[in-house]
Amino acid sequence: MIITTVVCNKCGNDIPDSVSGGYDVGFGYGSKHDGERWSFELCEDCLLELISTFKHIPKGFYDNPYIQLSD
Repeated sequence: MIITTVVCNKCGNDIPDSVSGGYDVGFGYGSKHDGERWSFELCEDCLLELISTFKHIPKGFYDNPYIQLSD
């Protein structure tokens, strides 16, 4: 079995492709980046670091019945 990797755009670490957090962002009319489409990779640690700066938690964050966050 060959495991392919991608590189996290933030920290530069290799991420196994099977657990990669690939993201695509498109900008619409009126944006400073109108018509641009960005693609980037974030490892789980960098993604969690970014999310920790959010004022509102993203929908679905830790929405897994197999994870228990408190006793």
